[in-house]
Amino acid sequence: MKTKIVMVGQQHFTMAHDPKPNIIRIRIDHTPEEGEPMYDEQHVLVLTRPLTEEEEDDPALADLVPTEWITNPMLCQLVEVSADIDETELRRLVQKQHRLARDRAALIKQTERELTPKIQEFEQRHLDFEVIE
Repeated sequence: MKTKIVMVGQQHFTMAHDPKPNIIRIRIDHTPEEGEPMYDEQHVLVLTRPLTEEEEDDPALADLVPTEWITNPMLCQLVEVSADIDETELRRLVQKQHRLARDRAALIKQTERELTPKIQEFEQRHLDFEVIE
């Protein structure tokens, strides 16, 4: 899993009466790599540009628009830190968030595997359920 800081900004979401001086907000993205849990869900084919109105109306034209594979982050976290945080503390924080994200991805996949048979059984029993008045 790739984990990286992708955004740094001022802490501007705090209420005006409760300012937090010297606080910045960072965004940490966790992106699964091939073979890891959540990769298949996050690795998607996207258009390289928006469709024109003509392409939206004509599926054959839309099919000609170039596409590319991208892997979206499976989790993005906003974390508040002191603007004075040193490199060692920041690395420790990012590594901790990385481990949590990796464990979360594994838990999601495990839960999905356990629930899938139950969901399929439920669908078989209730999918054609009708209310008769």
